[in-house]
Amino acid sequence: MVPHDGAREFKALCPHSEFVNVSAAGHMVAGDRNDVFGQVMLDFLRRTVPVT
Repeated sequence: MVPHDGAREFKALCPHSEFVNVSAAGHMVAGDRNDVFGQVMLDFLRRTVPVT
């Protein structure tokens, strides 16, 4: 869990990073909101991993 200020600071240091706010998730996004986590990951991989 990262506060918004921390996410902004990290994004400034790593401009190619992405931030996703998963509402209604507790401490572990992948466990609490697996549906959202999985979709976000698939979207990210489709955008960033070349298909050969």
